[in-house]
Amino acid sequence: MLFVTAPREPKMLAASMKNFSSPTMQLRFYNYTESARSVYEIGLELKQTHNISGVFEAWSLLRPWAFKADLWRALVLWKYGGIYLDNELVLTQPLERWASLADNETLSTCFDFADDTFQLPKEDRRDNFTDFRSTWNAVLSAKRGSPVILEIIQAILHNVETRSLGLPTTTQQDLAVTGPVLYGYVIATSSFKNTVRLPCANRAGNGVQSLLVEGNLTTTNATDVIIVADEEEHGLTQTTGINISYGELHKRGQIYCDNVTNWYGPHDRYACAIGNETLEAIRNETADACWWCKFF
Repeated sequence: MLFVTAPREPKMLAASMKNFSSPTMQLRFYNYTESARSVYEIGLELKQTHNISGVFEAWSLLRPWAFKADLWRALVLWKYGGIYLDNELVLTQPLERWASLADNETLSTCFDFADDTFQLPKEDRRDNFTDFRSTWNAVLSAKRGSPVILEIIQAILHNVETRSLGLPTTTQQDLAVTGPVLYGYVIATSSFKNTVRLPCANRAGNGVQSLLVEGNLTTTNATDVIIVADEEEHGLTQTTGINISYGELHKRGQIYCDNVTNWYGPHDRYACAIGNETLEAIRNETADACWWCKFF
């Protein structure tokens, strides 16, 4: 199963899957209301099986939609196993080039820009191991119940509970709350890191993001490019009903819904309303109480 969440279905990704994925691979698209419902249900399971609480509350408190999606993708992969891709990505090579997992592997993902390294907090340093690389969590392949994915979930919950603005030793702190830097940090410090495969890396150039086989990061050989980003789809997702980025929200210290001084469009405002609205829908067993979806 390949999981995606976005305001609209990813048509370019779906089309590319016909050529570069197994005929049995299914695309499971979640709109925002469906994402909220799945977070609520998986949160109940985590409470029962691992005594981990506050999942839905944490998801509801995250203001940027991108941050909500960072937590959601970890939850669905822990619950079901499978593949997650950002909605703007398009396959140019078979999924198996990076997504296949050996018996001793529980997670495959890719480095996020080859030259990005960050210093570990002092308490995590050991021997000569003092830095780590961020991972591009736009592409994830995991086995159900992956212990590394579970640690990522717990790290995000901790950051929300403490209203963290990121790791103190990193520069891109907006990506260290729930995103690529946080994922890379957890993988680097996990006791299960030997179960993680990192076969590729993200590269951006000339306005195009592409995912390359690790070791060929400067290549122009098309056979080494395994995923590209559809920039039009990416732009539509980023600008739907909002005129402020998550980076700017982070700079203003307003990434949590209990610390809002200004709203920046309906897409922003309802990011903080969806938690309560959807929880009410779940409790009333209604199919969809997304009364605000008309804005999109």
